[in-house]
Amino acid sequence: MSGISTCWPHFRRKISQGEYLSKEHAFYPQLCQCVYSIHIAQTENMHDMLLQQAGKLIDPVMKRNPKLLTLWNEYCVEPWACWSLANNGNVPLTIANNQPIEAWHRKVMKTLKYALKGRTAAVLEHSFPKIVQSDSKPCKTV
Repeated sequence: MSGISTCWPHFRRKISQGEYLSKEHAFYPQLCQCVYSIHIAQTENMHDMLLQQAGKLIDPVMKRNPKLLTLWNEYCVEPWACWSLANNGNVPLTIANNQPIEAWHRKVMKTLKYALKGRTAAVLEHSFPKIVQSDSKPCKTV
């Protein structure tokens, strides 16, 4: 079992949309390279070294671009610096993402529809067994 993981696809999308630094900024290509290099790190030591080097490069730019401080605090400090391939060393090629959780949540909401708006006792008695029953069904084969 792995620990928490920050969602790499969401982080990557935010970077690519210029949420933390304008895509026209001269440092933007270097920021993208730093983030990608950290993501593909193969060991925890490599991850830590790349994160440290990225911090040295980002720090001077961060002073003039406060959104980079937000990026750093949300994705580059413990326990949130966990979007690298190296963070799941016990499960090879695991990409940190929340898609399975989001897919399960959509399935639960579809299964229950409006049932969660009922009384707590009714939700516990009727809705949760529906979730358990739904989760116990085998996957559909293609």
